Amino acid sequence: MKNKYIKNVYIENDKIHIKSDKELSKLVLFSPKVLLKVNYFENAIDLQEIIKNNWCFFGEKSQFILCNDDEETTSLRLNQMKTMGENYLCKGFNLKIGKQMYMVDIFVNGENEIELIIEKYKDESSSYFEIGTSYIRDNFLHIKGQLKDYEELEANHNKSCGTEDMKAKLMIYDRNQETIEVNPSEAQGETLWFKINIDQVPRSVEGNVNTLLIIEDRVLDVKFKEEVRFQKIKYEDEQGMKNLIVKSEEKTKSLVFHINGKLAIAPIIKRMSYEDGNIIINGNLNATIDVFQVPGVETVIKLSAADNSIIIANSLDVVQGSFSYVISSEEIGDIKRAFSGEWNLKIEMLEDNEVLVSEDISYKNSEDDIILSEMIRGGRDNILLKAYLTEVEKKLALSVESEINIDQILSIYVGKNKLKIKYRTKENVDKLLNSRLIKTNVATASRELTCNKVVKKGKKTYVCHYKCDNVKAFVDEMLLKGVTLYTQVDTQEFKNVVSEINRYSIFFSKYDIVQSSRKYKSICLKLYNDIFLKCPVKKKRVLFESFLGRNVSGNPKYVYNYFVEQGLDKKYELIWILNNTEDEVIGRAKKVKRKTLKYYYYMATAGYWVFNARQADEIIKRPEVSYLQTWHGTPYKTLGNDMFNASMPGVRDVNDYKEKFYRNSRRWDYLIAQNDYSAEIFKRAFSFDKVMLPYGYPANDVLYKGNNEKYINELKDKFNLPKDKKVVMYAPTWREDNFYRKGHYKMTMELELDKMMKALGDEYILILRMHYLIANTINVSDYAGFVYDLSQGCDIQELYLVSDVMITDYSSTMFDYANLRRPMVFFAYDLDKYTNDLRGAYFSLPEVAPGPVVKTTEAVIESLENISKVKEEYREKEEAFYNKFCHLDDGYAAKRVYETVFK
Repeated sequence: MKNKYIKNVYIENDKIHIKSDKELSKLVLFSPKVLLKVNYFENAIDLQEIIKNNWCFFGEKSQFILCNDDEETTSLRLNQMKTMGENYLCKGFNLKIGKQMYMVDIFVNGENEIELIIEKYKDESSSYFEIGTSYIRDNFLHIKGQLKDYEELEANHNKSCGTEDMKAKLMIYDRNQETIEVNPSEAQGETLWFKINIDQVPRSVEGNVNTLLIIEDRVLDVKFKEEVRFQKIKYEDEQGMKNLIVKSEEKTKSLVFHINGKLAIAPIIKRMSYEDGNIIINGNLNATIDVFQVPGVETVIKLSAADNSIIIANSLDVVQGSFSYVISSEEIGDIKRAFSGEWNLKIEMLEDNEVLVSEDISYKNSEDDIILSEMIRGGRDNILLKAYLTEVEKKLALSVESEINIDQILSIYVGKNKLKIKYRTKENVDKLLNSRLIKTNVATASRELTCNKVVKKGKKTYVCHYKCDNVKAFVDEMLLKGVTLYTQVDTQEFKNVVSEINRYSIFFSKYDIVQSSRKYKSICLKLYNDIFLKCPVKKKRVLFESFLGRNVSGNPKYVYNYFVEQGLDKKYELIWILNNTEDEVIGRAKKVKRKTLKYYYYMATAGYWVFNARQADEIIKRPEVSYLQTWHGTPYKTLGNDMFNASMPGVRDVNDYKEKFYRNSRRWDYLIAQNDYSAEIFKRAFSFDKVMLPYGYPANDVLYKGNNEKYINELKDKFNLPKDKKVVMYAPTWREDNFYRKGHYKMTMELELDKMMKALGDEYILILRMHYLIANTINVSDYAGFVYDLSQGCDIQELYLVSDVMITDYSSTMFDYANLRRPMVFFAYDLDKYTNDLRGAYFSLPEVAPGPVVKTTEAVIESLENISKVKEEYREKEEAFYNKFCHLDDGYAAKRVYETVFK
């Protein structure tokens, strides 16, 4: 929608006057239900005329947007006015027409659009027309209903009209204000009968055709007593086949005629049972168009884990709109092992793997909260199975979990040949803990530890004690592959799988526990602010940190490596800030644990900061400190000021995100850009006006200096990769909707590893390099020998060097890997959603990408099977991509950075 700015809007002599530089053409008013045409003369609208002609559409309160209706709609906006929320231009203007008083408000919304509200002064009546009986016969809708609060309606009528009969009519209208009026076929007091010719129902636009009952000057809603949905009526117009459905609106139960020319389904379960170990589901699709028998159209039922980490889809046989689906006892066990908890059910229809329609499943009786509840007993894993309707939306969900569910491992204390693990359950286990009837064994792939002592901590929390030889090896295995928990209650056992262990919840000493406390942090911050910030800054002290201490990587690592290679670690005091001080660092650097007392001291006294991520607001940059922000990639996704959405944990909205980003970037003195393209974006997106360093990335120096067979083979030995197969790396980006609460992340593995291994396993191996926020959630143990998960603890620059091909999507890895001039495949299965709904992009990936952009695993496989042809086909695009994004990378970026910032 285009915009047109005007100077002013005001009410005078019962008219809305619009002040503009030029005469405006025809005006219309938009409301949620109808399009109102108005007489517009000499830049003014007669309010009395609007109300007289359209009063029945107002209801109690309706809102309209002023707009200019030429060839295309143009929204009217007020010029030179900044608004936050609503800013009233005219509030509470009263206008009397006949016996009815109206109130008019004109205001400017947060988008500077002019909006108009006409509100009829509300009386206390709660009258409406309630349909008790309805049926369709011979293409006529027959309805019989009663007027609620009829006595009040009759009293008001007698007061104004005397003994004259009360007149009623049913108005049926669409958004274009195409309208038919239907008089009652019979009336007896409060009871009215109507016979509506369905062929005469307005059909000019798709969507709902609404109904109102008009009695004298009163407008009443028309509602069904209970939910109603009649069989669809097919018809054909110049645009093709369409459907008309007579139904009740889901929330209000109002009578509507729904016009639909597109495929839509409203799946509903008629019967659900548990028989002989199987779940049996029978239901109807209620589709608007019969496409079940059309070749290429597939109907599937999809089960999604509540956190969307796992999706299971199976084909569904549909016969004349009805379906039956069986979940076997083996599949129930598989579902429990995949994800313990709530599963949401949907039905989708697909054509050539493209989703045509996707809908949640309802149940025939929305009052039944619990549909099924069964305890399935078997060995070491007893399963509690429930089918129920969700509390708010009343959609079908399936819960497959243990009776006792470990919600979280809160902490792990590591002692000499012993472990203490603190658990939290979803359920209240207070009584079990008091009677000492509960204990939990913990198992990795190689061994199981038996709980020898349980200590109650709360109603849902307890600590189990274990004896453990070679305790460090056990903890390392927990971190790598997660654990299986067997919770014993009397003679029963319940199994839970925890695939992700938070390494920061593991404590090797009492000092580690102290450092994690709020009191310790409070003391550190007080010393930092009161003492450390008053200590002198040491100009030869340089701090390095990568991704908030997660590892030694990225541009900070390679700037540091340059210091070491040139012997500058003898001239400067070099310090690495790390979450785990056991991480390997070459050279003479000190290693300091992040968020400890030493960390705050060195942050206050170092002369240089070399970081690639934003710092917390609690950290103060002193004027004497030089802050080199190396950043961590060329942007494809919008950044900072350019973002229109920020679906990140802890972020309320995009403006909040931008404000924090702006405050943080005020501290940067130098900013590295990989190319001229990035430099221009960084200046704008970060509001950066200090020293830009368009030098290429130091991290990419190794792609030029280490791109040789000897070094690559050394790296393959380091990562235990076979040398007789080609290496494909899959490095997808972080998606902004991949979290469900702060600190908890989800990831759907859209690349189908089964198909990849079957088609490519003889020739290729696959390296997974997932974003650090979700790396811990990936489990690829079923693909041993084909899939190597190197998401954690590996330098991605080294992974670039060992990879013959890279599969990526929107990740900035594409710009780094392009330095090697090796093939890339872009698996962009959610291209439209990612670029339009989530975050936005700076260019069209299909137009610029130096490789095929595909949406299915099959297309990825086809590209890899024909990779030589792909390389040749995209040769020109690869050259253009390299020249635009890699023209500054040459192996000497770190040298240029050092000579500018430190010399």
